[in-house]
Amino acid sequence: MAALSPAILWVDRTAPLAAEAEEGMAHALSAPERDRLDRITSSKRRAEFLAGRLLLRRLLADTFGGSPFDWALSAPDGLPPTVLSPACAVHLALSHSGDWVAGALSATPAGLDLETPGRPRDTLTLARAVCTPHEVADLQALDGPARDAAFRELWTLKEAWLKRRAEGASPGRLAEVATRRGDGGEAWTWVDARLTLAWVHEGGLPRWHRPGPFGEQPPAPWQVTDLNH
Repeated sequence: MAALSPAILWVDRTAPLAAEAEEGMAHALSAPERDRLDRITSSKRRAEFLAGRLLLRRLLADTFGGSPFDWALSAPDGLPPTVLSPACAVHLALSHSGDWVAGALSATPAGLDLETPGRPRDTLTLARAVCTPHEVADLQALDGPARDAAFRELWTLKEAWLKRRAEGASPGRLAEVATRRGDGGEAWTWVDARLTLAWVHEGGLPRWHRPGPFGEQPPAPWQVTDLNH
């Protein structure tokens, strides 16, 4: 049984996990999970839900023992799941985007967010709604794909920071979360052409449960400040 010291992170493709869950996990879903699944009409959202549930159960079983199907989880809307049984003092984090899913276990609350490139958009207009003036100025100095990638990194980091606090990510609240590159001890991002991942945790960096899509790439450290406090 592995030790939770202080966090474990796993990033993987959604489709294989969802297919495996469809085949063999239906009987293991808790009543709240079954109710939540029954309300999902999108096939993409269904796959994301099932993939995330299987990923978290595998993390729990590999860390604390038992079978993945021994673990029962809650299914709140807009919040990460919690462990219903067996009793376990652990925090769960979960994020989906595109073809990817990320999940983590931690000893204290963690913020986790995953974003993949989407359709073209007016990056600067969006940035002016959710970024600080300093962040907007940095984005204005970039062009095209570089600007889009930098904005996606900021968005992911802000979302992860708010998730750790169990807060919603309204545009006004995102704009109050100021970011700056530099070692602050609690926030990091990984970026490549396929996806951007942000991690926020007082306990530092997690260990990888399995080799992730970023290989040996070190994360970028960030300082994050709440301008509302």
